Parts: sequence; C-alpha cells; structure tokens
Amino acid sequence: MEDMEKVTERTWLGRSPEPWLLDRFHAYALTHTVFHLTNWGLEPARLASSP
Repeated sequence: MEDMEKVTERTWLGRSPEPWLLDRFHAYALTHTVFHLTNWGLEPARLASSP
C-alpha cells in the first residue's frame, strides 16, 4: 500500500493551494463521479489532466 500522503499529493485537491473546503456531501459526490468516469479506477486516463 502506498503512503496516503503521497497518493493525496497526486490528486487535484492535494495539489490545490489551501484554503479549500470539501464537505462530506460534496466529497461523496466527487468520489462517486470519479469512480464512474474512471471505471472504478481501472482507467484513470479518462480524467482530464491538470495543466
């Protein structure tokens, strides 16, 4: 298992400067959307890349 801090740093939220806010409702919605877009993580390239 990878270090969670290193994994988080690779996400768009982890790279965003603070302060940011993500409440439980929106975190669920975001996770749900990402899972569907990436075929439950099997196709991560289906997400747009950050510049």
